[in-house]
Amino acid sequence: MGFFDLLHGARDRASALDDRSRAKLLEAWGLAEDEMATDQPTRLTPEGAPLDYDRTQWLRKLKHILDELPDSEPRWEQLVREGRAKGFEESWMRHLMLEEFTLLVRRAVADRVFSERERRKLDLARVLVGLDQAQAEAIYASVVKEAETFFGEEVEGA
Repeated sequence: MGFFDLLHGARDRASALDDRSRAKLLEAWGLAEDEMATDQPTRLTPEGAPLDYDRTQWLRKLKHILDELPDSEPRWEQLVREGRAKGFEESWMRHLMLEEFTLLVRRAVADRVFSERERRKLDLARVLVGLDQAQAEAIYASVVKEAETFFGEEVEGA
């Protein structure tokens, strides 16, 4: 018996249930008849609360856009608007942007060479994320110091 045959049989058995049993089954599944009659989707989260899936997808887009700078710069505003439209808190989005910026700096110094191309990419990311020069330099200094301690040698170009 195939999967769809199994589902078809389950549907037939469910339609054969008496009204009371059907109501109990629909309620247990969160598909109460009064909810279905409104043509509104059943909410799995409180109204206005974004799903974890949406947050995960937004974070993936953030990583992708920052990784592909400068080519991806035009998509930045759309990403921010999308986050706001989904009801993400500004502080949550800001926190992730700062984390991803820090990871970009770490990737830039991972090979112990801080190139001019990486510097331009990070400067563009800094502007998009909304960091001022002093904040960015504090992150650079912290990551470079961490890398130099780890590698036991200076990061070229830092």
